[in-house]
Amino acid sequence: METTEELSRFVVETRFEAIPNAVTERAKELFVDALGAAMLGSSMPVTKKLAAYYGRKKSIKGEATAIGCGLLTSVEDATLINGTSLHSTELEAVPMRGEQQPAFTAFAALAMAEMLGLSGKDILEAFILGFEVHGRLSANAHGIPAKGGWGCVTGTLGAAASAGKMLKLNTEQMRMALGFASSQAGGLIEHVGTMAHFAELGIAIGHGVRSALWVKEGLTAMLDVIENRKGFCRFYAGEGGYDLEEMTRGLGSGSFYITDPGVSIKKYPCCFRTHRAVDAALEILQENNVSYEDVAEMQVDENLYDRSLLKYSEPTSGGEGRFSMEHCLAAALVDGRIDEATFSTGKIGDLKEARAKINVIVHPEWPPERGAARTPVVIRLKNGKEYFRELDKPRDPTREEILDRYRVNATEVLSEKDAQSTAEKIMELENVMNIRAFMELIRGGGPSKN
Repeated sequence: METTEELSRFVVETRFEAIPNAVTERAKELFVDALGAAMLGSSMPVTKKLAAYYGRKKSIKGEATAIGCGLLTSVEDATLINGTSLHSTELEAVPMRGEQQPAFTAFAALAMAEMLGLSGKDILEAFILGFEVHGRLSANAHGIPAKGGWGCVTGTLGAAASAGKMLKLNTEQMRMALGFASSQAGGLIEHVGTMAHFAELGIAIGHGVRSALWVKEGLTAMLDVIENRKGFCRFYAGEGGYDLEEMTRGLGSGSFYITDPGVSIKKYPCCFRTHRAVDAALEILQENNVSYEDVAEMQVDENLYDRSLLKYSEPTSGGEGRFSMEHCLAAALVDGRIDEATFSTGKIGDLKEARAKINVIVHPEWPPERGAARTPVVIRLKNGKEYFRELDKPRDPTREEILDRYRVNATEVLSEKDAQSTAEKIMELENVMNIRAFMELIRGGGPSKN
């Protein structure tokens, strides 16, 4: 059995009951985190512009919710807006391996369930199985990021798998949905810091959903797109840039990519590559009661991979600030925290002096790969004392911390009471019989707060 067929058959034939409880519980944490970020992101400029554009398309049949935008639009457009909303906050969860992110398949499943009147159990099933496709492709196609792509390339196929599961495609149809998705995949990591970067995540989801809908309508595509010698992997990852055997190794064994190798939930609304350094800096500052005035210099070392993403030494906008190691560490030094206010226009200007204390050292001699990246931090005080800290990974938030942040972010759209009730609903998502009433509540139309 070839790769495309094996992945497709797994998605089509696997049922919710076969998914371990630990996997579904982690999926709910990722889901509630993504949904809260999307509600917060509904007020971001890029989301408002997209919602205004699609809101003018009055001929579009209302099928699915653009979260927090007061808009019911086509399922493809809703997923585009919702994915963009989340990504505009830079609060998307990130993988331990590869470039896959849960939002691609979570929002595809959510919108399709609303259009079709399906259940929370259906959503979780499609989310997890679509993520499995996305994760296996991304983790084993290292040539995609090496050529300048990122998770939205494989995410288009993951979204197609989730949508196809919702549409009850058979194995042959699922293979063709992946074929159509391959023709619509794309995305450039070089867009970081721009609105294009935030929108690319949503674009990928919309294309994936569209691919499954086309196949359901009777359109056909190639059946072996992943492994074909001129297909997806060869085109996007290049010769030698992927491993077909690893893409299906252990498939169906009961292990799922959502928990193994797993996904990390961000604590800060900025590029994940800053998080280890930020955590290290905050630990030093807090443990030793160090103030901004005490510090002569904060040094952080990076490899070429991290520097290619964190390229805005002197950001001019909040979007650039989210991809600036200097800005994030300056905020940690001055404010002792990183939050949404860190990336306001005013804060970009206010931290200019503090950014001058941050010394980023780039090491071209270090291994340049994502997995080999290091961010050791040294804080040098004016009295000559030095503190050093290097973390292997940032600390994951607890479930309660995840829910607390959801409740805060959700008040961009909901009352505090509804933020609490919706959090509880998501954590019992498998018991929701029809998602439409929930979606109507979070559709919003502007802030509604107590």
